[in-house]
Amino acid sequence: MASPNQKVENMFATTRTICAGRFLIDIPASATVVYGDLWGPYEIERYPNEAANIEAYLSRYAEKLKEDRSFASKQLLGPHSMLGKVVKGAAPGQRLFFGVDRGSSIFYEIYSLMPVGADLFVQIGTSSHKDYASVVEILNSTARRIEPLRENGVPTYSGFCIDGALIKDDIESDVEKVQMGVRLQEFPDVHFSIEMTRKDFRVESDAIEPRLEEARRRAFAMGWGSWYSRIKTLRKGDRTLGPWKGFEVLVHIPSRKEIGESHDFNFVALGIPKNPQVPTIDMKLDTGVHDNRPGAVKPSVTDEEALDIWDRITKSIRLRPVASSK
Repeated sequence: MASPNQKVENMFATTRTICAGRFLIDIPASATVVYGDLWGPYEIERYPNEAANIEAYLSRYAEKLKEDRSFASKQLLGPHSMLGKVVKGAAPGQRLFFGVDRGSSIFYEIYSLMPVGADLFVQIGTSSHKDYASVVEILNSTARRIEPLRENGVPTYSGFCIDGALIKDDIESDVEKVQMGVRLQEFPDVHFSIEMTRKDFRVESDAIEPRLEEARRRAFAMGWGSWYSRIKTLRKGDRTLGPWKGFEVLVHIPSRKEIGESHDFNFVALGIPKNPQVPTIDMKLDTGVHDNRPGAVKPSVTDEEALDIWDRITKSIRLRPVASSK
């Protein structure tokens, strides 16, 4: 008998496995992946096929500094300032550029430019003049440990996957964060996203339950009680997913004024502080999305199809196995 969700069944007939953070996720082979914030431990940006253009990037940062130099003060303007200097890093081809942090006139914004295969990765750290050497060492450590991630390959050794690269384990990172979105060719308005962050402390405000209560309170306070009461709950409650014990709420939101109907699925687990194998996780699925606005177009999936897509992706998430170091 044919599946009632035959289009979803066909979409998942061929899948591919991607590495995100320390985990693996199975997605349709036709899907595309987009990345948001990546931290390990500082913010990292990828520029595909730009490794050969590192000098051009250094020139851009130098031009930017001409505009930002007026923000600098104290030691950054002294005789021993590193402002505007370019130095070699610890890894082959790596360069470090010292700019100024606009948010603090006495802090450097240090750019670490790292050629990784054909790509250029730029990691950005901030530091006072007194402590910049320690920040440079962290940036150098990342540059020593980052290497290309094969497009269809899954690494077998321990590390943290980001967009197009793996940061191999060496020392414990202060922060590991990956934001990733999955876009479905067959259902362009359906957006799945996941964020995983290793944190040192449990942040109770990240939990989904208080946010739900605040949303309900605000809806009634603003006179939207009738609309709120028509939200259709498809599933809600505690859910154990792999190493996580979290909370899930899956709803179908009715249209309101200029905003059309949509699905809003969310799973949040606070994880275990300082444990990279159980980070805080926040997963979402939205429908009716156009220009990143849920409810902008009519959803292309039914409730049943949305649930099917959600379960297939979320149930596939598992810790990436690594070879023993012995």
